[in-house]
Amino acid sequence: MPKTFKAPPKTPSESSQVPRLLQACGRTEDAVSVLLRKGKEHSGDDNFLCLLNEVSGVPTAGMPYRGYALIGSKDDVTEVQKTEATPRPLWYICSGMGTQWGGMGRSLMQLPEFRESILRSDMALRDTGMCVSSLLMEADESTFEDTVQAFVGLAAIQIAQIDLLQKLGLQPDGIVGHSVGELACGYADGSLSHSEAILAAYWRGRSIKEANLPPGGMAAVGLTWAECKAQCPQGVVPACHNAEDTVTISGPAEAVSKFVAELKESGVFAKEVRSAGVAFHSYYMASIAPALLAALKKVIKEPKQRSARWISTSIPQKDWDSTLALYSSAEYHCNNLVSPVLFQEGLSLVPDNAVVVEIAPHALLQAILKRSLKPTCSILPLMRRGHANNLEFFLSHIGKVYMNGINVDSKQLYPRVEYPVPVGTPLISPLVQWDHAQTWDVPKAEDFPAGSGGSTSATIYNIDMNPESPDYYMIGHCIDGRVLYPATGYLVLAWRTLMRSLGVVMETTPVTFEDVTIHRATILPKTGSVQLEVRLMPATSRFEVSENGNLAVSGKVSILEDAALDSFRSEIGKPVAGDDGDPKLRLMAHDIYKELRLRGYDYGKTFQGILESNNAGDSGKLQWTGNWVTFLDTMLQMIVVGLSGRSLRLPTRIRSVCVDPTIHQERVTEYAEGKKAVDVHVNRCLDNIMAGGIQICGLHATVAPRRQQQQSPPTLEEFLFVPYLETECLSANEKMVDQLKNCKGLIHKLQKKLAPQGVKLSIPGLEGVSDPTVPSPEPAEPGLLRLLSLLCGLELNGNLRSELEQTVEKERGCLLQDPLLHGLLDGPALRHCLDTALENTTPGKIKVLEGPLQRRPSLLPCRAPP
Repeated sequence: MPKTFKAPPKTPSESSQVPRLLQACGRTEDAVSVLLRKGKEHSGDDNFLCLLNEVSGVPTAGMPYRGYALIGSKDDVTEVQKTEATPRPLWYICSGMGTQWGGMGRSLMQLPEFRESILRSDMALRDTGMCVSSLLMEADESTFEDTVQAFVGLAAIQIAQIDLLQKLGLQPDGIVGHSVGELACGYADGSLSHSEAILAAYWRGRSIKEANLPPGGMAAVGLTWAECKAQCPQGVVPACHNAEDTVTISGPAEAVSKFVAELKESGVFAKEVRSAGVAFHSYYMASIAPALLAALKKVIKEPKQRSARWISTSIPQKDWDSTLALYSSAEYHCNNLVSPVLFQEGLSLVPDNAVVVEIAPHALLQAILKRSLKPTCSILPLMRRGHANNLEFFLSHIGKVYMNGINVDSKQLYPRVEYPVPVGTPLISPLVQWDHAQTWDVPKAEDFPAGSGGSTSATIYNIDMNPESPDYYMIGHCIDGRVLYPATGYLVLAWRTLMRSLGVVMETTPVTFEDVTIHRATILPKTGSVQLEVRLMPATSRFEVSENGNLAVSGKVSILEDAALDSFRSEIGKPVAGDDGDPKLRLMAHDIYKELRLRGYDYGKTFQGILESNNAGDSGKLQWTGNWVTFLDTMLQMIVVGLSGRSLRLPTRIRSVCVDPTIHQERVTEYAEGKKAVDVHVNRCLDNIMAGGIQICGLHATVAPRRQQQQSPPTLEEFLFVPYLETECLSANEKMVDQLKNCKGLIHKLQKKLAPQGVKLSIPGLEGVSDPTVPSPEPAEPGLLRLLSLLCGLELNGNLRSELEQTVEKERGCLLQDPLLHGLLDGPALRHCLDTALENTTPGKIKVLEGPLQRRPSLLPCRAPP
C-alpha cells in the first residue's frame, strides 16, 4: 500500500494577502494605461476595482487594446497590448508525467476555489487512505518517485486548475491530453466527474506499482516517428510522438540507456527522462491492462460520451468513430496506458489563432508547443517548477489570457461586492478615453453655400499657412523665390464646392473643368492666412475664385456624366505604348527637379511628385499621396519638363480637365520604398496629358519675367581623371611653358654665380637644366622672371648678400601677380589637392601648407590660406 498522509493541510507560509488581478480595455494603449494606473492608486478600494473589472469585457472590435495589472504584487506587473478583433478559440493542453514536483500547488492554496478542489479530491480518496492536501503540503522531490503519489498529485493539481478556470468563466473550445493527461481532458470535457478522474489516476498508479515490472526507462530523442521505428533496437519502442522531430522512446532501462549513448555519439539529440523506473506506453503495460481495466470499471460505472472538442491522442483519427473512441470509459483509459501517445497528430488540429493554455503543475511542453503550433497561437502556462511565487505566476497568465481576447471574470476570485457601490467610490466615466488617430471633417458655417434663390452660391476657404495647419504643405509650391497658391488648388476648391452644393461624395464623382483662365497669382504669406472665395453659378456651370475682391481664376465646372463620361472613359482606357523599348534617357527625381530649379521652379518636397521621366518629358511615373492638388500640379510640371529653353512659364489657360476618381484609384500601383505611383503620358501632338483617371488638355503657359538675384549662377560640373602626381600642369599654355623654362635657366645661372661666394641654393626640379644660351632682356612686367633677371645681374662684391635681400624685398609684392605662380593658385592642380585635403579631414576650420615634394626647404615662401 502507498504511504498515506492524514494530517490536515497546513497554512501556506506565503502571505495570505492574494494579489488582485485588474483588467482593463480601451481604444488606445494610453486609455488602458490610465485605467490600470488609476486602479493602482485606489488599490484598497475593492468596489472601484470591481467596477473596473466589470467593464473590461467589451468586445475587442470596439476596444482593441487590453491590459492587466497585479495589485498587491511584490513586483510591478503590468502589460498592455493590441488584441485581434477576430474572436479566438481557447484550447487546453493537459500534460502528463514529468510535470509533478515537490512544492507544487502550495501557493495556490490561498485561492479558495483551488483549496476546495483539493479538499474534494481528499474526499474522493478517503477510502484509499490518501490525503492529497497533506501530500502537496509536505512533498519533497523524492515524494513523486512513487507512481501512485505522482499520478494522484498530478491529477489533483490539473483538476483544481480546471475548476479555477471554470470559476473564471473560461470554457475550452478544444482539449488535447498527453498520456495520463487525458484523465484531466475527461474532467474538462465533462465526461468524467471529479471523483472518477482522481480515482482513475489512483488506480492507474497503483496498478503499475503492484505489477512488479522489470526496470524500465524512457528518453527523448531528436528523430522523427518513422526514423524511430526504423532505428530503435529490439525491446525499445517509440512511445510518444511529441513533435515532428521529437519522440519519447520506452523500453528496458539498460537498452534505452545504450541507445541514448549511441545516438549521442552520432550527433543526434538524446536525453533520458524521469519515469519512476517505468517504461510507460510500451509492451510492458499489456500485463497491467487486465487489473487496471477491472479497477476502472468499478470507478467509471456509467461512461459518458466524449464531446467533439476532446481530441484523442491514444486512438488514431481514422478510428474515432469506433465504440472505444466514443466514450470516456474504463476501456478508453486502459487503452491510453497501453497505446502510444499521438500528441503531434492531436496538435495538428489546433487552430492557427488559438489561445493555448497548458494545464499542468509545470510548463513542460512549452518548447514542443511553440515548435509544433503556428506562430500566431498564444501559448500560456499556469504554473512553473521552482517559481518564487506561483500564485502571481498563475494570476499574471490569466491576465495574458484576457489580454489575448478571451474574457475572464476575475472578480470571482475575490470577496463579493454588493451593488450599488457605496457613495464616494470613484467614477469610471471620466477615465474613458477616445481614439483620436483619425481626423473627421466637421462642417463649419462657411462650408455651407450662401445666397438666395439658388442663382449663385459662394463659399469662403481660409488657407492657413501656420505649420500645424493641414494647408501648410503648400509651402512647397515655391516659384521664383515666392510661395504661390497652386493653379490646381483653385480647381480643387471649385470641385469641392460643387460636390458640397450637390450633396455628393468627391472621391467617387467624376468632374470636368472647361475654359479655365488664371487671371492672377495669389502669393501666400510665410505665416498667417489667405481667404479665397469660390462662387458657383449653377445655371451656366461657371465658377469664379477671388482673393480680397480680385478675380483670380474663372471657368466652368460640372459633373461628368452620360455620353461625355463614356467618351472620357473610352479615351483613357486606350492602351498606351510601353516604355520598355524607349531609347530616350531616363531621368530620376533629383535630375528632373535640378533642371526645374534652373528654370525658377523651387519646389519643396511636398510638390516634388515626378518620380521618373524620360528626357523628352512624354512619359514617366508620378507619385500619388492622396492629395489632388499636388498630383494635378505634378501633371502640369510634367508638361513643363518637355518644353525647350529654360524660361519661367506659369499656367494661364487650360482648355479642359477631366477627373474620374474611381478609375484613378484603380490605376495606382506600388513603387519603390513604399511609395505609390501612377503612369503618366504626354501627347505633344494632341496637346494633352493623361495619368490614372485624369486628362488635361490645352495647357497654355506664359513666359514670366524672372526676379533678379533669386538664384546663384549655376555651376557646370564635369568628370575628370586626376593623376596622383601632376607633372604637366602648364603643358596646355605654350607661353607659360616658355616662361617656366626661362626661369629655370636663370635659377641655374644664379646657382653657379653664387657658389663661389659660399651661397648654396638647393632648388628641386633643375636636373638637366643649362644656362640660357642667349641673354634675354630684362622683362618689363613685374614678376618672378624679372626678379631672377635682376638677381643674375648683381655684381660680385662684398655687399652681394645685402643687395640680394634688398632686391627680393623690393620685388616681393609683385610675386603673387606673377602669371606663373598665379596660374598654379587658380588652376585645377591646386584645387584638386585642396579637395583631397578637405575630403580627408574632419569638418571645421583648417590651414593648408604648400611644401616641396623633397624634404629640403624651398626658396619660395609657403602659403597657408585659412
